[in-house]
Amino acid sequence: MRFVHSFNGFVSAATALGVLALFFGGCQNKPPDQTTQNINTFQHAQEQVSKAREQVGKTLTALSKYTTQPGLSTYDDFSNSVAELETTADGIRDTAARMKEDGDLYFQSWDAELAAMTNADLKKASNSQMSQVKAAYKEVSAKAPEVRNAYNKFIDDCTNLKTFFDRDKSPSGVASASTLISTTNADGAELQRQLDVEAANLNNVKTLFSQMKMGAEQK
Repeated sequence: MRFVHSFNGFVSAATALGVLALFFGGCQNKPPDQTTQNINTFQHAQEQVSKAREQVGKTLTALSKYTTQPGLSTYDDFSNSVAELETTADGIRDTAARMKEDGDLYFQSWDAELAAMTNADLKKASNSQMSQVKAAYKEVSAKAPEVRNAYNKFIDDCTNLKTFFDRDKSPSGVASASTLISTTNADGAELQRQLDVEAANLNNVKTLFSQMKMGAEQK
């Protein structure tokens, strides 16, 4: 399965949870346990992006070992690493679906609360909070196309190599694939960089939401 569907879902979910988390900070009638639950879900999403970054590194290491010592054992290690990249994407997709469902509901709730407010000053302040949320989660979504493209390119590189090496595990096979091997290493390094940036963006947004939650719970 291509990562494009998974990462698209993840970005939609991340933005939705951004709204959700700040909802909890701005609308103080939301129970703290819901706040904690959803911040934890966002943390889980951040961890999955970090896991994807780590798996890219493992895949590059497995490829390096195979090219140094081609054979069935090192091929299996490389093939398993590529499969794990797809599994990681599946995990992001599943978390995204859960976050988006909850986030959409809370975003609708925030809109309803704004519509019901009669005090102009408080309504303006709450609306300003919503604008801050949008700015925060846009930082996450803005990088999505680049990350998605980088991930898909790396997966394509690895899949082509895996298919080729499945039929030719000789040193001459490695030599024949040398150009794509070099490209794969470069694409993997670029993907790691992209994932590092996205993980940092997610952490920044999560920190903002956590601060809002603390403010709402102050006595």
